[in-house]
Amino acid sequence: MQRKPISDGSLRLHDTSKETHMKIIHITDNHLVTPGDLLDGTDPLDRLDACIEAVNAHQGDAEFCVFSGDIADRGSTDVYQAFRRSAEKLTMDYHLMLGNHDDRDIFRENFPEVPADEYGFIQQAIKTDLGHILLLDTNAGMASWGEYCDQRTQWLRTQLAAAEGKPVYIFMHHPPFDIGLPSMDRIKLRDTQNFETAIEGFSNIRHIFLGHVHRTVYGTWKDISFSILPGTNHQVAFNFDVIRPVPHSLEPPAYGMVLIKQDQVTVHPHFYLENKDLPVRQDAERVK
Repeated sequence: MQRKPISDGSLRLHDTSKETHMKIIHITDNHLVTPGDLLDGTDPLDRLDACIEAVNAHQGDAEFCVFSGDIADRGSTDVYQAFRRSAEKLTMDYHLMLGNHDDRDIFRENFPEVPADEYGFIQQAIKTDLGHILLLDTNAGMASWGEYCDQRTQWLRTQLAAAEGKPVYIFMHHPPFDIGLPSMDRIKLRDTQNFETAIEGFSNIRHIFLGHVHRTVYGTWKDISFSILPGTNHQVAFNFDVIRPVPHSLEPPAYGMVLIKQDQVTVHPHFYLENKDLPVRQDAERVK
């Protein structure tokens, strides 16, 4: 079944009343180039297609999928249309976000159905029975770092207030804090004070889902748990010496399977190209 980006307003209700948890798929940093071209010696489109095939095969019961930015390596119509053709193979709805490699104007031309806030930033709030999910726009033009301006800050505070104390889960491309990796800390969210001001006084933020870093990183910041996932093409090297340029590696790509319960958030990264499972016994006990 083909799907399209969800576009019917800034709030969407996903019925989770029949389940004890909600499953979301998190995919980030696809870095698509002109179809047929390679990036770092690999084909980003092939790797995205393999990711989508794995998600469809194993996570078909997910509520939806979030692509948290850097859809393109250089935003262009041919790249965004190639992405659309791949993403529409998903058997679930999906939401799109911007990263620093994306072009907001060209993105909006190719995905006019994706919600934007009143200022034109690609931001939206998704309402579910288990809380509100906020998708933020940290794009700073074509700069590598991120920004969160006064207008975006105002939108975020409005959405946090609208949650009325219900759990809030934030997706954003750039981390608003250092992670100890010099090459990425240099290009994190620049105006962190704006973001910190936006969330000040709201104790209901349960988790922050991030991209940009191209590595698996987990931790807490200001008592809020966070998770960062690898990209679907190349990764940032595990190198704590180099500041610039950002060193790349060909460590395995992954997507994240997110399980949200009333009192728990669990993120399972799945390295979908590493198909090395050993055979399971035929008499193994299985989930019913």
